[in-house]
Amino acid sequence: MRSCAEMRAGLSRPDDRGACRMGNKGPCLADVAFLDKLIEENLITRCRYDEIIKVLSQPQGESAPGPCSVLHVLAGLDPSRMGEIAIAISKACRTPLTPLASFSPQPEAWRLLPESFMTRRGAVAFALMDRTVLVAVLNPLDADLRHQVSGAAKRDCQFFMAMPEDYDAALNFIRVSPLNQPADAGE
Repeated sequence: MRSCAEMRAGLSRPDDRGACRMGNKGPCLADVAFLDKLIEENLITRCRYDEIIKVLSQPQGESAPGPCSVLHVLAGLDPSRMGEIAIAISKACRTPLTPLASFSPQPEAWRLLPESFMTRRGAVAFALMDRTVLVAVLNPLDADLRHQVSGAAKRDCQFFMAMPEDYDAALNFIRVSPLNQPADAGE
């Protein structure tokens, strides 16, 4: 069984650090709820469920750059069905699927959340609409994550579901952006 990091390797360029679960201690309750929803919607089999749990249960180590989401694992196990699965789960969860790759994350948005939070938790603040923060998440069923994001941003948030490769690209864009560097970085 491949690890989440190995499954993600095909999702982004080798120089992308992307997102996989840091210090993984196994799937969290939100991961299990997401998998249960996938089963309920007949989007995965019990065998696939067990495979995903096994991958999420593998330790990723301290060097892992962030969360290894259910979607990352699914993309590694069954890439040909990702579009179908994402659309169905987006509808079932009433969380719009966003083409995150079509956006350049706005510094005014992503600066509202610590990079470490976005990396570990699978939530990227990517735009502002008036005072509302637009946030792409990897697990649309994680109510605790939504609450934490709203609290950290200190604003109302509108949540969208993102495909894992788009999420990884957005997070990498933020990491390498000169706007993400401390003001005295070049001095």
